[in-house]
Amino acid sequence: MYIFLVFLFFLLVGCFNESSVETNTEESLERGYWLDAGLIPGEGRGKWGLGLYNVKRMGNRLFVSNSRVESLNPNMYNVQIFTALQGSSAWDTLKPPEQVKAFNIYVDSLGLFVGTHKTGEVWQYKPNTKEWINLNAPKLDSNTYLNVYGLTRYQGKLIIAFSGKTAEQTISPILEQQQDGSWTNISPPYDPQPFDKANMDKPFYFTEALEWRGKLFAITVSYGVWMYDGVAWSHIPNPPEPIWWLNSIYFIDYGGVRKPRSMVIHKDRLYVGQYAKGGVHALQDNFQEWVAIDSVQHYNVGTDSGYTVSNPQANIYAMASDGKDLFVAGADPGIPMVYMGDDRGEPKGWRVIDRVGWCPKGKFACLGIDVNDMVVLGDTLYAAAWEGLFKFPLAKLDSVLSREKSYRGLTKDW
Repeated sequence: MYIFLVFLFFLLVGCFNESSVETNTEESLERGYWLDAGLIPGEGRGKWGLGLYNVKRMGNRLFVSNSRVESLNPNMYNVQIFTALQGSSAWDTLKPPEQVKAFNIYVDSLGLFVGTHKTGEVWQYKPNTKEWINLNAPKLDSNTYLNVYGLTRYQGKLIIAFSGKTAEQTISPILEQQQDGSWTNISPPYDPQPFDKANMDKPFYFTEALEWRGKLFAITVSYGVWMYDGVAWSHIPNPPEPIWWLNSIYFIDYGGVRKPRSMVIHKDRLYVGQYAKGGVHALQDNFQEWVAIDSVQHYNVGTDSGYTVSNPQANIYAMASDGKDLFVAGADPGIPMVYMGDDRGEPKGWRVIDRVGWCPKGKFACLGIDVNDMVVLGDTLYAAAWEGLFKFPLAKLDSVLSREKSYRGLTKDW
């Protein structure tokens, strides 16, 4: 009898363990790891404002801004800015001085910098003291308005890109703050040689810029990528236009490789994400040539012909790096992707990050239709979408990539 009971005990334990293994395996295949980070507009639009547009980091602190329009007639932006410490879901809403009509934000080790809409002001916020400081950008007369489109730092100096109008003309000054707090105009000649007639009325200003290898590289709305060396600006030649889009009306109308939208420094290399299916490119050491990162081979259905197609998002709005992997996001599709090259072997190309988590089964929609900005803070990737701020634990990256079997644009399940 004793022997029978012992046999029965081990039999039950064995069955229980086998069942647990099967259940856990099934759960691991279905479980997603994207989570909301506590800023979801949706039902709380009255509290949080409109969709999220920027996410930036300073030390262990995040800053997020939305795209709130304060009034439509006259049109006036006044975006809201939120902040929280890493890992916290408790967000504080910052309250700039009443006259500040926030339009754009920039964050570095010295604090949060806010550029305004129409008034051409720049304010600095210090999180430790909660102090707001007016940096006294040049005053405007009553017939002039300026929007702050770009903020960056180069060789320790704050640089601001404005664009607006006087009573007579459109202006786009780029100003550099000096050590004494004064401002110097470092704009290139006002009307850089346009690439086609459609761009002749577009002002020159940058929307994002990064310092790399002693130079400042800036992406512009209509004139591609420009480089500033502390003395003069020069235009970086555009990447080659992808052959499959040379005859595309969509590509021609929306600018393709002439309209870079995002940039990041990854493993001591400058990468730029393009608008309108232009792909991702890496700038080479001579500052003149680009290499497409990266493409996969795609074959026409029903034929033997093939062509190379870049398979990240059609519109790349955001890029990020954790030092190991390169991430991109944007629209079409909205889900963030990671580059499957470098240390991740072959084939190269872009693979979605946690499709199960971003587009849960049984849900009407994915977490975000598009992603406007991304940042890595510690062991977490944050993505700011119109629908909210979402976070992904990078410790799970290898796990979720192992269950992805395809590349967008290459296989039928996309």
